[in-house]
Amino acid sequence: LKMLSDGRHRFSVKAVNALGSAGPVSSFEVWIDTTPPSITGTSPDSGAVLKVLSSTVTATLTESASGVNAASIRLLVNGSAAPASFNQATGVLSASPSSWLQGSNRIELAVADVLGNNQTPLVWSVIMDTIPPAGSITLNAGASVTTSVYVTLGLSASDLTSGVKSVRISNDPLTHFVEEPFVPMRTLWRLNALRGLQTVYIKYV
Repeated sequence: LKMLSDGRHRFSVKAVNALGSAGPVSSFEVWIDTTPPSITGTSPDSGAVLKVLSSTVTATLTESASGVNAASIRLLVNGSAAPASFNQATGVLSASPSSWLQGSNRIELAVADVLGNNQTPLVWSVIMDTIPPAGSITLNAGASVTTSVYVTLGLSASDLTSGVKSVRISNDPLTHFVEEPFVPMRTLWRLNALRGLQTVYIKYV
């Protein structure tokens, strides 16, 4: 018995009687499909850090034989169904889940073809972080007076989701921020060369 591969297979048959005379040719076609759809091009990538609650999930679903069964598509974000749109012509699925959580988020995508071949659900995780770090600053370990325009900044910050990456420092509240890697102590920060009260502005990223 020959095993047939996935795809369309055409057969032709002639009936032959006892005297060896053959009748007309009859043809028929068999359509074999044992392979479930494939899921590729998922976005966001596994392990990605997102910062917008309206972030979308996209994927490309392909099935060369019977086609993707749009009604079978199931997208879950943290266990909640996320309504998705699917373009049969391009194979692109798109959804804007409303169940994102701060921190780790579990995405599960399942699909079947028209003949019921089910793809093993694809599962991956991403991180949602929409809350900026919280922190504080001290100048010269809290001293109230300095005789030098150069001071040491004590930097303290925390971010429970993705961590603190960098710091932006300026002597002006609106402009001239210098972005640097976050370290607990920044030495030789130059104040404005003016007498009187000075303020250093910090943004943690």
